[in-house]
Amino acid sequence: MASGQTDKNTTIIRVYKYGLIPKGPFPEEAVTELWRANKLWNNLVAIHKQDREDFEEARCNADAEYKKEFLNLKQINHDIDNAYYEKRNARMQASTKEASHPLIKNANAKINALTKQRNAIYEQLKSSGKKADKLIDKVAHNQEFRAKINRATNAKHTDGMYSNTAWEVNAYFKTARDIAFKTNSQLRFHRFDGTGFFNFRFRRKGAKVDGVFFEELFLSDKPKNKNNARLLLIERDDTRRKPRILMRATLAGGQKIATQTRHEFDLIYHRPIPEGSQIQNGKIIKPIFKKNPLEESHPKFGLWKAVAKAPPHVTLSFETAYKLARWILREPEQLPEKAETEIKKWWRSNSRHYREMHNLKRKQLNHRKHFYRQIAYELVSRGVLIVLEKINLSDFAETKDTDNKLGDKARSQRFLVSPSEFRNAIINAASREGIDFKEVPPHYTSKTCSACGFLNKELTSQKQWNCPNCGVIHD
Repeated sequence: MASGQTDKNTTIIRVYKYGLIPKGPFPEEAVTELWRANKLWNNLVAIHKQDREDFEEARCNADAEYKKEFLNLKQINHDIDNAYYEKRNARMQASTKEASHPLIKNANAKINALTKQRNAIYEQLKSSGKKADKLIDKVAHNQEFRAKINRATNAKHTDGMYSNTAWEVNAYFKTARDIAFKTNSQLRFHRFDGTGFFNFRFRRKGAKVDGVFFEELFLSDKPKNKNNARLLLIERDDTRRKPRILMRATLAGGQKIATQTRHEFDLIYHRPIPEGSQIQNGKIIKPIFKKNPLEESHPKFGLWKAVAKAPPHVTLSFETAYKLARWILREPEQLPEKAETEIKKWWRSNSRHYREMHNLKRKQLNHRKHFYRQIAYELVSRGVLIVLEKINLSDFAETKDTDNKLGDKARSQRFLVSPSEFRNAIINAASREGIDFKEVPPHYTSKTCSACGFLNKELTSQKQWNCPNCGVIHD
């Protein structure tokens, strides 16, 4: 739960967040209310997208020059998408992501050229767009858009959703829309994952602005106030290390008490609100798990936090999915029923395959660790100075869509070799035995003869080579 506090003297708004523990299973009616909020967001995004299409169509109809440039922009965006598709094919054909490879170099050059053309078209559209705007009635268009947004947010069109939560979704939409215009990005539809928030506003009877004192949220002696309040702090328990407050919130339903869905929570009062503060609004944020929040001492707190914070469009890693499914099988009723059904189905199809992969990987990692320690022991046992190359280990790490020097084969076998682990094994062994070591720049270290100092510039990638100057064999 988050609550806002305003200091009238300095006009500073502070937000206080508190942990909530639901008393009993989370009501299904409340989950339905969250689904309505998600549906409202998608409706607003659909109205926005249609409005953008209508607005551009009106511009194109009003000005032929703008229409020509707008169509050029659509075509070049299509060409850029195709250029990125060609770059992916070039990487597959070259078996590397290295930017210096001819195929990838040509693909990048094409993308850069098209991007410059698109930027030039954007600049042209700014001037021609101002001209087209003067030929259409923007005021009427914006008024119609706002009317559609307000109509969609109205309780009549949200299946009876609580109005304060609906208008808070509307406010989030407006903020996201402004950011999308400034950053030239797109608003996205959200698939419902069982999460969301319930919004509450607090105002004294007869007042024109929001704001009540913290004490005013506690249960009133008047039955009328007790029944009508959507959020009440009922009683306080000061016997624990951190005080807890029993609160009751109306999570779904209309104005009539008979139609309302209420639920009680334990509010962990870990940070007192300053005396005299005004509370204007509050939110109950519901993560996907039914038993929330987990205590930090809970053995699954790290897993719970990782899954709860994962964006809806991101797929969990194989390992995280396995751990989540194993937990749900041992401790059911942590997720909505539909989600748990899908997790159990995934477990039946993939758990054995994961265990086989995990066991093979663990054996390989143990073998690698033993091999590195053995090499480090042999180096240290010589009792001489150890010199290491000063290299950027990030060059050996996986990157998403950026060009790097690793080939596909090297990336697929990253778990076989760990330069950082190898270096640490040598450094630890040298420190333990009192052997000196230092780091040097890597330039020409593999091409310089350690016996006579001759620099063999003609050397390529041979595993062994003979020094042309003194004849020493190097590995």
